[in-house]
Amino acid sequence: MNIKNYAFCSVFFLVGVGVFLNAFRIQSTHQIEDELVDFIIAQSQLNGDAMKDAEELTRAISLFTEPRRAFSDSTGFDTKFQQTIARSPIITFIAYGGGACGFSSEVGARVFEKSGYETRFVQVQNQRGQTYHVVFDVRKDDFGPCVVDPIFGHIFLDEHGHGLSAEELKRNWPEVQPSLPDGNRLSEYSYEYGVQFTNWSRFGSLEAPIKALLSVFVADLESFSLRSWYNRFMRVFPGLSFTLSLALIWLGSKTWTKTRKA
Repeated sequence: MNIKNYAFCSVFFLVGVGVFLNAFRIQSTHQIEDELVDFIIAQSQLNGDAMKDAEELTRAISLFTEPRRAFSDSTGFDTKFQQTIARSPIITFIAYGGGACGFSSEVGARVFEKSGYETRFVQVQNQRGQTYHVVFDVRKDDFGPCVVDPIFGHIFLDEHGHGLSAEELKRNWPEVQPSLPDGNRLSEYSYEYGVQFTNWSRFGSLEAPIKALLSVFVADLESFSLRSWYNRFMRVFPGLSFTLSLALIWLGSKTWTKTRKA
């Protein structure tokens, strides 16, 4: 057998196996995440009313987020779990109590998504235009967008049960802030300086080309949450990877067979 053809077949086969194993690992992680999220949802009593269900889901989420936030605030977060964070913020938060708002928002957004809501990550900015808090907003039918702060177990509603958007919180923060519950730091995270849905500056010199590419598919990039769409893509990524791996393994095996016959 020609050495080059042998190497060609081997590379295709080994890459295919590697892609398959990585897809299996990601799919296994997603399965664990879904079981955790389903358990949280099971703690809520849903009746089909979008606003009331949103309140109930927020309450159920708070049963998990608030104790973990308190634990993390008192003990800190061990950096040895950094690799686990990269694999799954949801598992990291539930298992180790990582108290960061981003972790709890990952959990909360997934809970709402599995309950039929559209979600979008929201980055709250300080007076310097920097992100210092992460929450998400939800929308379902005629309800929303409504901001949910899962780490404090709070959903922003007005006195009529109308969900408050990030823009409404910015515009009416002096009136909203005094009505927030005491006993935690929720009221310290002001919305008066606005929010962003994607931190485009983190891409540096790639910001312009990335925006140019996405503008082909997205009409309003300023209200677009790249993190939300990345999470959704990662939900279908294992299936795409399984398909690619089988194609590579098949191609390698077919080339191997033809080479042997030649």
